[in-house]
Amino acid sequence: KRTLSADTRHLLDDGTCVGAMMMLHDVTGVKLLQEKEDQLERAAFWNELASSMSHEIRNPLVAIKTFSQLLPDRYEDEDFRAEFGEQVTAEVDKLNQIVDKINGFAALPCLQLKPLDIRRPIESAVTRLQSELDHENLKIHLAADDSPLQVNGDIASLEECFYHLMRNAAENLDNCPEARIKLSVKSREPDNAPATVYIVLADNGQGIDDSVHDKLFSPFSTTKARGLGLGLPIAKRAVIDHNGQLNIDSGPGGTTVTIALPALRES
Repeated sequence: KRTLSADTRHLLDDGTCVGAMMMLHDVTGVKLLQEKEDQLERAAFWNELASSMSHEIRNPLVAIKTFSQLLPDRYEDEDFRAEFGEQVTAEVDKLNQIVDKINGFAALPCLQLKPLDIRRPIESAVTRLQSELDHENLKIHLAADDSPLQVNGDIASLEECFYHLMRNAAENLDNCPEARIKLSVKSREPDNAPATVYIVLADNGQGIDDSVHDKLFSPFSTTKARGLGLGLPIAKRAVIDHNGQLNIDSGPGGTTVTIALPALRES
């Protein structure tokens, strides 16, 4: 099988169409290379996940092992036994939490792809976030083009993606005065290029610290006291599963997340 792209043009003479021209390009090699790059990106992502998970699980196990080694010598110490029971129970609960989160994250979703307006999962994610967060000062503003905003997507996966991105932004704003998240949705169909839907999520926070910028999409990479740092990896996985791209630009004036998804042309 070969993959071809076709480019057609009218031949005009003083505004009158006198014919047409079609140019065919063999893009088989380009497509195969892109598919291989996507496979490598997926493999690298899951390898990093496995490495991070083993590191995260090892920490509670070290604490449990340390207490277990001390137990025979200090068993008669009532205070130690009480502390032993409390600490070991806490570490086991932490392990269970990690396993539950990983099970939910690692289970590859069975996507039900169908044409949908990208505004639907965005609006659902906004409603879900507003019902969960106690953030009196936070304002979320959604602006969309009048242009077609259809994509071939799974509404549940995309809602989860936008929810995690907005929740991450909201938590980083930390109930600051005049905190706001602005969502802009637009469609572009440039010449000689596929139509694309862009979703731009911008907040007015302090930006992302340089020390964690390169590890944003690494599982378990988080600066929060609570949480496993799976929000951004989940969002990126959803974008990749929809053949899209996700980029983050951050500075002192806030953080901007840009998602590009292949658009569906109107029938």
